[in-house]
Amino acid sequence: MIARRILRLLGTRYGMIAIIVVAVVIIVGVARFNTEPSDDTARHNQDDEQIGEEEEGHVDGFDESQEEELDEDLTKLPPEAVDLASAFAKDWVNPDDAKKDEWFEAVSTRSTKNLQEQLKATDPQVIPAKKIVGKPDAKGNYVEIATDTGLLTLRLIKEDGSWKVDGIDFENP
Repeated sequence: MIARRILRLLGTRYGMIAIIVVAVVIIVGVARFNTEPSDDTARHNQDDEQIGEEEEGHVDGFDESQEEELDEDLTKLPPEAVDLASAFAKDWVNPDDAKKDEWFEAVSTRSTKNLQEQLKATDPQVIPAKKIVGKPDAKGNYVEIATDTGLLTLRLIKEDGSWKVDGIDFENP
């Protein structure tokens, strides 16, 4: 008798609405339960967000994973390191429109193996600067050099006992 009453009630329009509402609530609940992120997924999504932030912001050639190689106590680069950075910058701007192989050979002699790997695919024709217009300014392990179109910042480290350029950052004004 109670079952008959329930079936009759479900057959009315109010019963049909109740059935649809219950079905929607069940479907949404199951979907949320199945898509709830685990700790690994949350960490992965957080990493993706950080990568996206770097891509949207200022993009540079500095490899943050190599920061431990920098000398923390170094307040001033030695003159030979600044001279090397200056010579690297002159080759990097490519004022003579050297071919890709010639340009790479010139900059690779003063750069670390890590930077050489990054520069292999670089087309020297797309380098944004063509002329050095300022003197090198050393700040810690970095040397800033003004060019005709912006500020070139080079990071230097010691590799195999000699100073080498390990990172390049170019900032347009």
